[in-house]
Amino acid sequence: FMHLSRALGKIESSVSQAQTAYRVVLENYGHNPKLVRLYGKFLQTIKNDPWRASEYFAEADRLEEIKNGDARGPLLPDGTPLGRMDEMATAVLVTNASAEIQMANRHTHMLFGYKRGALEGKPLATLLAPHTVRGVTGKLAALANSTHLSASMMSAISMVAGEPDGFEEVVVGMHYDRLAFAVKLYIRKVSGVGEDSTFVAMLEPVPPVRCMASLWVAPNGTVAACDPQFVSNLGWKASEVNGSNLLAFLSVGVSERQPGEDEEMAATRPLDSTGLDLMARLTCPSRASTEIARIEQQTDGIRCSVVHKYDTTPLSGVITVTSTANSDIPIFEVRIKLDKVPTQLLAANRKGAIVHASLELATILKDVPRNGTGGPKFGAGGGSGGTGLGFLQGAGGGGGPRPVGATGGLLPGQPGANTGTLLEVDELAGYTVFDFMPSPWKDMHMKFLKVSSFKP
Repeated sequence: FMHLSRALGKIESSVSQAQTAYRVVLENYGHNPKLVRLYGKFLQTIKNDPWRASEYFAEADRLEEIKNGDARGPLLPDGTPLGRMDEMATAVLVTNASAEIQMANRHTHMLFGYKRGALEGKPLATLLAPHTVRGVTGKLAALANSTHLSASMMSAISMVAGEPDGFEEVVVGMHYDRLAFAVKLYIRKVSGVGEDSTFVAMLEPVPPVRCMASLWVAPNGTVAACDPQFVSNLGWKASEVNGSNLLAFLSVGVSERQPGEDEEMAATRPLDSTGLDLMARLTCPSRASTEIARIEQQTDGIRCSVVHKYDTTPLSGVITVTSTANSDIPIFEVRIKLDKVPTQLLAANRKGAIVHASLELATILKDVPRNGTGGPKFGAGGGSGGTGLGFLQGAGGGGGPRPVGATGGLLPGQPGANTGTLLEVDELAGYTVFDFMPSPWKDMHMKFLKVSSFKP
């Protein structure tokens, strides 16, 4: 009897493991009709649940019909059928002539941080920085109203060679959390004329440069947006940066040479009292100071000091200022090139909850088994953007799904930059320092926090 009981227990355990494996695989490959049908057979024969199995058989039939009809439907620029755009590792949108989003694939919601289905019916301007919206919508209108563009129009909107019904350019995308980042936008007209035109847009983040961060600043010195590199390298949140004065985060001055220092630039002497003064000096065609011009020529930019939120020592670097072309809204892009990689920091509150972690440190901690055990690594079992079968998984998370372990991303050190999580550092949100500590250090740290929290 004991032998039979153990054998039945092993069977139950195997069935449970198989069902878990099916669910995990279907979260990523829920559009594969063969896999869906195979899971239906598993429910019918192993779980003895013909009612639920019939749901999966019906879903498999529906997916096969869609797959068979894909060959007769519109194609994406790379030849992929439009019906399979959820399987692509690139953000894909379908818009009308009014630049209204009609369809958006899973990776678009992941890249821009929106819940699944939240983008349908929204204008394309939702995903773009305000100063780039009018140029893109104008080009869409030109494509919609003309079947064959003139040579001058093709030159004006940088048409892709061999694609008379499309264009591509680098624009500034806007995340749900108000983080700005450069994306390569490619739009192609697939059907219709005039107001009935339909367009397919593909967006791919531009790979970032290591130790390079960007701010988009108004002429009066007010920061309109920052990129993920600024957040990860300097610890500030987008809500703290947007709308603030540029002088709150960096200072620019003329280097004061010390005796014996021929070309080295030691301390900087602030020259500006307001952000308006700073932007006026940085964007002035003729520099007022010959010393500034000399420094700018030597360093390919202007020397500056940048404030880190959690480090008392300012970071030195070089800034360059460029004006956005073809924009009705005057916005300047301020690029900050740090002299060296910032110190790897992990900041926590008095309860041990992680509030900030440097990028490289967050990447390392992702692969550390939690709680010092041999269990699943950090990030396993993360949520999904909502693809696949609806009755297998829930909707996307809070302000926007950020599934961990997704390929691609926007920050240095990630495998790629096609899609994926915008801020890999955000994956540590909700975790504490002792989540990554093995015993006995974990228990010692918790006791230390309890003692220190009661001290005056």
